[in-house]
This record gives sequence, C-alpha cells and structure tokens, in this order.
Amino acid sequence: MDATHHKCADTVLQLYEAQVARAPDRTALIFQGTSLTYGKLDARANRLARHLTRNGPRRGEFIAICLDRSIDMIAALLGILKAGAAYVPLDPEYPDKRLQFMIEDCKASAVITSRAQVGRLQMPSVECVLLDELVDDATMSSGPGASDRAGPDDPLYCIYTSGSTGRPKGVVVSHAGFMNHHTWQVDEFELSAADTFLQRTSISFDASVWEIWTPLALGARLIVLSAIEQRLPFALVSAMVGNEVTVAQFVPTLLNAVVKIPQFAAVRCRLLFCGGEVLSVTLAQAVKLAVPCELVNLYGPTEATIDSLYWRVADIGGSVPIGRPISHAKCYLLDEQGRRVADGEVGEIHLAGRGLAIGYRNRPDLTKERFIQDPFDVAGARMYRTGDMGRVRADGAIEYTGRIDDQVKVRGFRIELSEIEAAIKAIEGAAEAAVVLVPRGQSGPMLAAYVQPKKGARLEEASIHASLTEMLPGHMVPHSIVVLPQIPLTVSGKVDRVALANSELAPVRVGEAPETDTERLVAEIWAKVLNRSDVSATANFFQLGGDSLSATQIIIKIGDRLKKIVDLRHLYQHPTVRTLASFVDTQAVSPERTQAVNGVPKSLHVAYAHCLPGIGQIEILDKPDYIPKHLENVTLAYRLGSGLNIDALHAAFDALSLRHEELRVTFYRNATSEFRRNVSVPVTRHHFVAERRAFDATISPDDAWIAAEIRREAMQPVDLTSGPLMHYRIVQVSTAPEWLLLVTVHHIVFDGWSTTILQRELSSLYSALIRETTAELPKLDCSYQDCVSEQRRKWEHGELRIHENYWRKTFASMPFPQVMPWKRERPENFSFEGARFEFSIEATVPAIDKFCNTHACSPNYVLLAAYFLVLARHTGQRDICVRSPMANRRTHAAAQVIGYFVQPSAFRIVLEDGLRYLDVVRALHDASVDAWEHAELPPQLFEACVDESPDRRFASPFQFHFNYQPFSVDLLQFEGVKTTRLGVPLLGVKTDLSLSVSRTATAFSCAFSYYTGISVAMTWRCWPRITLKC
Repeated sequence: MDATHHKCADTVLQLYEAQVARAPDRTALIFQGTSLTYGKLDARANRLARHLTRNGPRRGEFIAICLDRSIDMIAALLGILKAGAAYVPLDPEYPDKRLQFMIEDCKASAVITSRAQVGRLQMPSVECVLLDELVDDATMSSGPGASDRAGPDDPLYCIYTSGSTGRPKGVVVSHAGFMNHHTWQVDEFELSAADTFLQRTSISFDASVWEIWTPLALGARLIVLSAIEQRLPFALVSAMVGNEVTVAQFVPTLLNAVVKIPQFAAVRCRLLFCGGEVLSVTLAQAVKLAVPCELVNLYGPTEATIDSLYWRVADIGGSVPIGRPISHAKCYLLDEQGRRVADGEVGEIHLAGRGLAIGYRNRPDLTKERFIQDPFDVAGARMYRTGDMGRVRADGAIEYTGRIDDQVKVRGFRIELSEIEAAIKAIEGAAEAAVVLVPRGQSGPMLAAYVQPKKGARLEEASIHASLTEMLPGHMVPHSIVVLPQIPLTVSGKVDRVALANSELAPVRVGEAPETDTERLVAEIWAKVLNRSDVSATANFFQLGGDSLSATQIIIKIGDRLKKIVDLRHLYQHPTVRTLASFVDTQAVSPERTQAVNGVPKSLHVAYAHCLPGIGQIEILDKPDYIPKHLENVTLAYRLGSGLNIDALHAAFDALSLRHEELRVTFYRNATSEFRRNVSVPVTRHHFVAERRAFDATISPDDAWIAAEIRREAMQPVDLTSGPLMHYRIVQVSTAPEWLLLVTVHHIVFDGWSTTILQRELSSLYSALIRETTAELPKLDCSYQDCVSEQRRKWEHGELRIHENYWRKTFASMPFPQVMPWKRERPENFSFEGARFEFSIEATVPAIDKFCNTHACSPNYVLLAAYFLVLARHTGQRDICVRSPMANRRTHAAAQVIGYFVQPSAFRIVLEDGLRYLDVVRALHDASVDAWEHAELPPQLFEACVDESPDRRFASPFQFHFNYQPFSVDLLQFEGVKTTRLGVPLLGVKTDLSLSVSRTATAFSCAFSYYTGISVAMTWRCWPRITLKC
C-alpha cells in the first residue's frame, strides 16, 4: 500500500477494508497451519456483523468477546467493529467471577462466545452469540453501512486492568488514539504488506491491539499463536522460524527464555519490540548477539494507547532507557507539586497527547482523578498520571526508575498489590493482608501473600488459594501464601513490606492436600503412574520425576476417567496437581471417540496401503534381505522359582493371544504383490523342556549356559508368513525345580509399551487361573487394526502432511554425516555388527534428582543433554541431531492394546558457544512438546524428511540414538513364584551409536551400543565419566 495511505483514513477498519478490496486473495492469517485470505476473513466478519445489526446498528455499544485464540477470534473482532461497536476482550483463562464482573461493569450489550465457554458466562440479561452455531442471514447482502460505523472519536476497545481498590477498571480507547499509534509505528519503522507479524499477546492486554490491527491495516500476514504456543519458548521460536516472522513483540521475561533456545539464532526478524517490564542490559546484549534485528524498547500504560515512548537499542550502556515520546505524544516528569524536575532528577511520569484514553468505563470519579488538566497546554488538554518514576539522561532519553505506589510488574503483567490484598480481605475470616514481591533467582520475582486472620478465625493457606483462583486471574494469584498471627509493622505503624520480602518465611506452598474431586483424581493418577505413595495438591510433575512417557500415561488416564481431552502441552503448562485440575475443570466433556473408522471391516484380510502413517509396519515387511532378520526380535527372559504351574502358564498365554489380535496375525503378498494380513485362532507355539542339562545347585541365574540359551532363542528369526509372531519356551534349570521362561515376539506387532501390557496381563491371567477367579483386565475398546485404519484415514485426507512439513523444516540443512573420531575406516556396507558397553549411575542419582527438582525438568532430558554435549565434544560439531523414539499412544483405548505404536522422533540442537548445560536441558524440554505433537509419521516417511540420498555405509540418516525407559512397577509377577527378569545380549545394531538409559529405584542403568565396523570397545570406556561431568 501507499506509505501515506493510512493518513487518509479515520479508523483502522477503513484501512483493513481497503486491503480486502485491493487484494482479497492475499493471505491474512495463519493459525496452527491453517491459512485464511483477506476475502474469506472478511466474509466471516461480515456474517457476524449482519447478525449483530439485524435489529439496528451498534454504534457506541460495547460488545464482549470470550473465545479461544483462533482465526474465528480475529474474525469476531472485525465483526464487532463492522457493527459499529467497541470490543471488550475476555480471556477464557480468567476465573468465571472476573469474567462476569467485566461483562456487568462495562454494560456489554452482547457477548460473542462459543459453546465451550457459554456455560461460564451466566448473564441472562446479556445477549449471547455462539459463534460456532451462528447461522448467516441471507436476506442481508452486505454488512452495516458506512454511516453506521464508528468514527475516530468513538471507542475502539475497552481493556480491563488491575484496580487498587480490588475492582478492575476498564480503560476505553478511541479509534483516533489507536490511529495515532498506528501512523507513528508504520512511518517510524517502515512497516508494510511485505512484513509477517506474530500475534502472541492475549487480547486482554493492550499490546495485542497493534499486533492485530496494524498488520491487517497494511495487508500483511498475521501468524496467530494458540494459547499454549504463546507461552512455550520453543514453540514461539519454531513459529517465528517456520513462518519467517519479521515483526514480533515480547515482554522481557519471556524474551529472556526465548533467546536461550538454540534455534533462536535462525530467527530472521527485522524488528523485535520489547515492553511491559524493564529491559535489562544483559538481555538486550544477548538479543543483539543472537539475531541481526533491530531491538526497540517500548513504554506506555494502557491509559495512553499501548506505547507512549520508545527507544531504538543501539549502543548499550549502563541501562536501556524507555526513550522519547512517539509522534503527537508528550511526556512530563513532575515533582509532588506538579512542577517539572531538572534533567537528571527523578519525577513522576505524566503523559499527554493524542494517545490518551477516553477514560475509565463507568468510572467518572477515577477518570477525573487520573486524567488531570495539562497545565503546560494552552488549549487545556488532559494528561495522565502514570505512577511511574523516571529521569532524563544526559542524552535526552528518559530512564525508568520505579513505581510511586504499590503497583508492580510480574512477567509483564501490571498488577496492583492492593487489589490482591482487597481480594484476600474479602475472604471470610481474613482481617489483614499484605502482598509483596519475593525474589526467586533467574525465574524472576514471585508474589507472596501474608494473611492475618480475624480473632478466633481459622484460615488455611489452601482455602485462601482456592478462593483467590475464583476471584483473580492466574497471574495475580500469589505463588505462596502464609498465615501469620500478626503482620509485622514499622515503627510508624505501616506494614513492614521490607521485612516480609526478606523474611525467611518467604513461602513456597508444599504439602497441601487435594481438595476438589478433580484434584483428588489427578493426585491419584499421578501417584499410580509416578509410583508415589502420596501426592499433594501443589506437587510439581517434574519434581516428582515425571518424564514424557509418564506424562503420556497421565493424560491418557485423565482422558479415560474424566472423558476430557488433555494433551502433553496442557500438562507441561500446568505442572502441579492443582493447576492441572483447575485446567481440566474448564474443559468440556468430549464425546466418546472410537479408534475404528466407519466402513473399515475387521475381516481376516485387510489390504495395506503403500504406507501406514503412525505405525510403520510396511517398512519392516519391506526391509532389504541384507538386514539380519533377528534384529526385529523382541526377546524377554525370566528366571522363575519353584511352584510354577505349567498348565496355568500355558492357559494364560493362550488367553493373552486370544485377547490381543496382533499376536495372532501373519503376513503375505497377494497376486498383485500387495501386503495382506491374516488373523488366526490362538496358536501360540510353546516348547516345554524338562531336561536340558545336568543340574548343579551352584549355578547362578546369569551363568554362561543360561546366557547361551537366551542368545540362541533371540537369534531365531520369526517367520512373518507362517507365524506365530509370538512364541515362548520354558526350560527347567534346577532340581528345585526352577525355570527359564523365554518369550520372543516380532517387533512388527510389539513395542516397549507392549512389554508392560504383556507382563501385567500375563501376571493377572496366571494368578486368576491359580485362584480359579476371573482376571480383572481393562476393556479393549479397539483393536490394533482400528488404530492403523485411523492413521491411514489421516494420511489419505492429508492430515499428516503438517507433520511431514514440520520434520522437513527441522532437518533442513542438517549436517550429514556427523563424523566421530572412529578407530576404523567405515566399510562400504553397513554390517549391523555391534557391541555394548554397560555402566550404572548410582552416586549421582540424588544430584540429578535435585537438579530436576530445582529446575522443574525430567531426568531423561538431563541425561539427553549430557549426551548432546558429549557428542558435540567428540564430533567437533555444534549442530547435533539425535533420534529418539516416542510411544504414539494418545488415547486410553490405544494404551491397552499390544502392537507396534512406536513413532520416530528426533531432537536437533545447535550448541552455541557459551550455552550452559541448563540451557540445553530447557531447550530439549521445550522441543519435546513439538516432537510429541508431530510424532505421527511412519519411519520410512520420517527418514525421507532428511534430504540425503541413501548411503549403504550408514544404516539410516540418523547416526545417534537415545532411548529412555523410566522405572516401571509392572513386572512379571506370578502368584507364589519368585520372578527375576534377565538381560538379553546385544544381537546387532542399526546405528553408529545409541545410548539407552533405564531408571531403577536407586540408579540409572546405561548402555552404549556401538557399531563395531568403525569403533572398538576402548573408545567408550571414558564416556561415563565424561557424561557425568557434563
């Protein structure tokens, strides 16, 4: 558009509609991979506008909007403006009471919401428009006429901020106020339709205003992040890189986390705006060193339309100032008598000019108090008292020095401490309250509340916290609450806030018992999955040793018990029992979903397509002949004590095979060479060997003979055409008698999760047969083939292409090969010969657990980070990629089925100089969320995402693997029989180097498996020591 075009318009809506007319087919929005053009976006907005104005224009009215972040959220905002009204954003994450207060206080004439949120907005006197059920009125050919639209002096929005009396206040801003900001920003930074903007901020905060309206007014592209993506540093960086964002905005706290993500170096932003908190010199330097962008520091309260001062960060000195006024804005530094202070002296910041808000909605007294007459303007204009303090530097820039009152900034949120105190004192039994900021290291300050009960009253921290969560937004609920018999006072009788902030009582809530039914259920699930005897309401998932696998189990169980959808991001975002339970309570019950696809018969013959997305069985069936067949075996070995009932064991195996269809399948090719599967009746093959050797009472369970038997069993190929794909052997090994149980299953129907199912169900079936009762086993709501069919449907409808695109971007320009200082020259063909070096980490387990507790991370990423650092040291490379499998069982039904659900995944980290170990752990932790969401490709398509030609010298494009197995309590346990699981020797390798880690109660058992074609055992002897040092 013409650079001066925006100067000819009175409202942002006029600018937007000009872009629709100019380029209706240009992309306007992208949300979670879905894009929408300006023309289609306008059609959605017009539909809502027609509905809103069916009884007349809405000019001058206030319409609230309570929608999850989405394309429809933006369309709804446009529809409100087209109806002539101003919008009032309601964040769905706010407590119900606060949302209802805002609707009442602003006197909203309507609320735009959805079926998922409407139940929370119990306002019978206010019109509720359900956007997802809106039916277009075909009798109206267009939206409201131009004469019905808002003018420059009419309200554009009303955003609520914290109030000192405990009552939030709605700040009303005009179209003219925003247009002044828009014109300044476009001219100052040469913004245009060629830019791509990131829309990250919640619409309940005024920073979102320019993030939304400026790009739409320019005809630019807007990347809208989901509520979860906007908080996760790795997701933010991924969105910026993947969508080639050129303009973005952050609060310093979040930017500090984002800049530490290794992939941040790939961001190509030309403009990075920062505001809401003090921008430190350290952070500014880190940003400037990481990316070649212009960094701009912004300052401005909501009452002055987003930003009033700005500073282009170039030469970084002792501090980063908030700068100078934007166009048509004024800034005065005044003393207590309202006189200007001299340069270098501290004064209260007062703002004036075109950007001032209209005032506070329905609060004329407060508007008069805060928006006072400007004594320096002959026309008698107004100015706003900010309560912020500052001084003018020698170079003329204004430097922020702090607050004049008890308003604070926490993670970018402007908070009145007195509002929190007022909310606490409104709780029955509370007499006095004091809220202070307590430092907590690199994570920034936290809110701590001290409460003095009324005489004779009994107050519990947990009940106070529960009450506050119903009254205040999450960012205003104190992190810790302490009940004191008397709040300390200074000699003058005021609350001694300094003593409270420095008090050793500076609290962290621990040990609170779950209170609600949901909290008790979540705590019960955590206790079972994490093998804990007691889990409190404030227990942290990562501090309890949680990892991605246990997280998967938890969200599956929550979904099954409560019939609500919870995914990995939700658990990571709400890592305590209480916060997760609170989130779950806000979710609507989802319909029961079956994994079976309509029209897919469960017949004995089911055709396989060219690929099976999410399963990968075709890759195994199509493996080249030169790959040893026994490498696909999964062998389990157990030493069983005396008292074993052989007949009961046979019957238990038969029942297990009948229950799980995949244990009874075979594969073959039809006349057209397509693969078919055949499901047979239970024919599990077993061997019973009573006399195999001369018995010797001194023989130990891991002696050479038993090891040889295990190896012989594991080396036997499983015939996929004749079957069975699972068989077992029972060998008597002593006169007691004692037994050796060997179970072999082909990997095409079995994975690590299946091992747990086999052990748990075989134990239950055997014990039930001994007791002559019925085994208590979970209901199987679907078969493995149902899950396969669902994956095929997703692929055929293109639903998995987003995952393929994600991995192609992740692996773009990945260095190959990643060369180690191998001791031997690499053979022309990969021979799959390997060896294993095992070691145990015991002494450092407490240190690792303490590290996880301190930094809220899981052990698998702590060990994986060490692996990355060791690989970087030995390869001499900084760009490292490690393949790591994930269990793709996302529903309760799939979690109960034996089958091959493993999905390939990988972590790619660029280890820049100066990167700390903790930074790598956090990067991996953040990356795991995206990896889990995109772990739905079969292996052959996953590897095809690496742009490399096949090379027979390598087994795959990924030379380094990592696998972590947490501590499991689901062991084989036959009633009345002592059972010990035995190790199985390494039969070969499929990659250059793999690190496997399994957690026991007291140690981490580790094993390096390496390709002997290029390496020797001595290479790895020093690695445990190196790993631990990392």
